[in-house]
Amino acid sequence: MSRGKQNKTDGFSLVEVLTAIAVLGFVVVPACTGLVLSFRVNARSEQLMRAELAVSRAVETLMAEGYDHDGDYTTRFPEVAVTATADLDSGSDPVIGYDLTVTSRGGDVEVHTYVRPAESGGGGT
Repeated sequence: MSRGKQNKTDGFSLVEVLTAIAVLGFVVVPACTGLVLSFRVNARSEQLMRAELAVSRAVETLMAEGYDHDGDYTTRFPEVAVTATADLDSGSDPVIGYDLTVTSRGGDVEVHTYVRPAESGGGGT
């Protein structure tokens, strides 16, 4: 008995499958790398935006209410550090303002500003 002809189109050969996987890998790996990079940039952007908002909120409040040298700003503004770098006075006159540095806790955002002293009675709320 002789065997009949074998059909050579029954499936894919090992070489064809490996070639398809390699081509797919060359397409998928750069796309996944781009997605991961995009997520990292987006997270960093969000972190910077939050830091900018926290610093802006603290500066706006300090400019509106004034700065109390003895005030506890770590509880009012936990996201930022408020540092008075200099008292602005004119000789023996009372302090006319403060040179402030407001920095986000991560150190990503920093603002230098001049703020008047707080009214007697503290720095607001």
